[in-house]
Amino acid sequence: MTDYLPKNATIEQACDWLQDKTGQTWILPRLLECYLTPYFWIDYSPGKPAIFGDRIEGFQSRMLFHGDICRLESDGADALVNMFAAHDGSLIRAEPGWRVPLSELRFKRDEIEATAEIINKQKAAPAQAAKPAPETVEQRCARFLAWFTEEQRINPRGALQRVTEREAKQNPKADRSNISKDIKKARGTAKTQKQAGAMFGQLVQVKDGKRQH
Repeated sequence: MTDYLPKNATIEQACDWLQDKTGQTWILPRLLECYLTPYFWIDYSPGKPAIFGDRIEGFQSRMLFHGDICRLESDGADALVNMFAAHDGSLIRAEPGWRVPLSELRFKRDEIEATAEIINKQKAAPAQAAKPAPETVEQRCARFLAWFTEEQRINPRGALQRVTEREAKQNPKADRSNISKDIKKARGTAKTQKQAGAMFGQLVQVKDGKRQH
């Protein structure tokens, strides 16, 4: 599979490239479900200024009518184009509708690349959400303190050793000395937060006292 994607890709080229980049199966209906716009070439024909204006050559137009795209998506037969964009982007109604073989439909490279990027982001999002964020030092210290408090309530004797054993089940390198230091850090943090809360409460009381005066 080549990484090269033509500027105007056929259905097969678009599907093969998307399958290679996303690892998923792609067919024409899925291209349309992802709002990729089908383009087709209009050969020049004199005496049709509404379509060609002053041009003396053909141009690439796009399917605009939702009904045409739904029909193409449902039956996969040759496209029936009832409305399309003229040379200046204005809407043209074809009466009767034009038949365009599937082999002549093209999809824009930038739109295909944007679709692949969206699909891959959607695939990555659940995996990222399922992966827990790394535990911070503060969170680890708080966890050890919670475990230690829990173990002390059961039996003060050997509480630190039991915390170390619990940690060793998920971290074979658990060290009793380091866990003890983390517990002390957590206690210090809790004490500081408690003191700060008390000081804030006193400040609020003073403020309220002044407001009452």
